[in-house]
Amino acid sequence: MAAAPPLAVLGQPVLSPDVPTTILPAAGQRVAGMLARYLVRAGAVTWRAFPLPCDDPLTACAAVLSAWLQRHVGETACLSPVFVLAPVTARDIEEIDAAAPGLRASDAEAVRNIHLRWCESSVHRWTVGPGFDALEAAVPGLGATVLHIMEQKCAAAYPLFTPSVVLDEASNQYWLGEQDETEVLEEECGDDEEAREAMRADMVSRADIEAAFPPWALRPRAVLPRKRLRQIAQEHADGFVRRAAQLALSLVHTPAHHRFAARREGLFTGFGAVLCWHDDDIAVRVSDDYAHYAWQGECFEEIGEVLLPADEPQALRRWMRAMTAQLRAIGLIDQLLQHLSA
Repeated sequence: MAAAPPLAVLGQPVLSPDVPTTILPAAGQRVAGMLARYLVRAGAVTWRAFPLPCDDPLTACAAVLSAWLQRHVGETACLSPVFVLAPVTARDIEEIDAAAPGLRASDAEAVRNIHLRWCESSVHRWTVGPGFDALEAAVPGLGATVLHIMEQKCAAAYPLFTPSVVLDEASNQYWLGEQDETEVLEEECGDDEEAREAMRADMVSRADIEAAFPPWALRPRAVLPRKRLRQIAQEHADGFVRRAAQLALSLVHTPAHHRFAARREGLFTGFGAVLCWHDDDIAVRVSDDYAHYAWQGECFEEIGEVLLPADEPQALRRWMRAMTAQLRAIGLIDQLLQHLSA
């Protein structure tokens, strides 16, 4: 009996480049097409610049938005902001049946709003203490001034877990909202000195935090006048000091506001970075404990969000104009972090 001929070795089948690797349902294609038109009509992108080779139009829409944001924020080294664009249909609206019991399925699938939200995509820890200490040593009050400016702008544009936040959250988590651990030790241990010392050794104390940070970092004192900061930025002999003052001055002149801050129930967990004075210092423990506590209940990570009418592309254009300075502030915060932690 003759042997069977050997099987030919066949290559992997390959789709033509004209065939998309992902096929969206018709409803998904309609939504993606609507988003693409929305971005074009809002001026966020031109048809010429739209990434046509992309298989998924929704991915293409996200790429377009990311490119626009990148132009204004710039390349980031310390922060990882991510912006998410999503359609909101009638099905996404809570209690829709109660509000409109006769709603047809086609109506429910119609896009009513565009939801934009942004947050930090990673957990960063940056050791900035030596940089701040160098500024304070070069010009008394400069370290406190730069930190104060960062805290003011970060609160509105991109929150950071700063030394003052460490102190506030230590009070909230460990000390019953008090200035130190005295009251919680009395409440838990009474007059038992041995129990008090054992408990104190296991917890974060006020002394631990004061040992980790200089006093001006926990509660910034009077800051340098704007004129003095400008003089340092222009004339100081040390390039590191001069550059820090320049970045801080640029941040002062960049508007940042709370208009688009996410207003949700629960504790905020989306801090852009934890600022350590020394590598893996007490700030890491406090921030980790805070996050674990927040995750046990209601919490959110969104730094900001906005809901725009789907039939008003000009609303996106207005948001883009309003956000331009905010994005520039995020970029400057990133540059300052990179400079101080270098």
